[in-house]
Amino acid sequence: MKMISAMLALLLWLSGHGVLAAPPPGTAYSTSLAPAAGRFLVAQRGLRGEYFGHTVVYLLQHDASGSVGVIVNRPLGMKVAEVLPDTEHEDIGASPVYSGGPVNRRIMVMLFRGNYPTELALHVDADIYASSNTAILARMMSEHKPAHELRMYAGQAGWAPGQLASELEHGSWFVTEGDPDMLFAPDAGDLWNRLIEQLDPPGILVLEQDRPAARL
Repeated sequence: MKMISAMLALLLWLSGHGVLAAPPPGTAYSTSLAPAAGRFLVAQRGLRGEYFGHTVVYLLQHDASGSVGVIVNRPLGMKVAEVLPDTEHEDIGASPVYSGGPVNRRIMVMLFRGNYPTELALHVDADIYASSNTAILARMMSEHKPAHELRMYAGQAGWAPGQLASELEHGSWFVTEGDPDMLFAPDAGDLWNRLIEQLDPPGILVLEQDRPAARL
């Protein structure tokens, strides 16, 4: 109790002297967003496990039949040309392959940007589409689609009806708006670290004059 009282006294003193910093712009400590196609699921710090610990999932579908998405921040250390040897587009062939999730890991899921109003691709959100159809990939290569507008995932993540809602109730995920620039960024492997710092800061930020910020 003495330690807690001392900490509270310190915090009150700091706040009275103007050194407790406000959270950076855009910082959110919780979210009231509902899951929907085109949104991110960000694993909370306490979520453990081989498949979903420290992951960011981009939702492709969420309705009464369940939820489907791809993990977007786990590069496999392989290039597209290694898993699809017939890839003729050099830039796309040199792009990384990501682990999309534990379901159907032998099926490649493509996320790409553009305007593809076709039944061979699922319109997810804005200018983002998803497909596993080889004809779509061939079309993009023939049109010299920029590699930075395409991502390839081995497998996907899936939830039965009501399953994701239960996980949200247990505090397993944050739900945030999907950011296309983050989704297709070269450093997508670091996406969880960047998002979790905004959604769940590890401590109170204290500013000291002429010194870097410190956290209590």
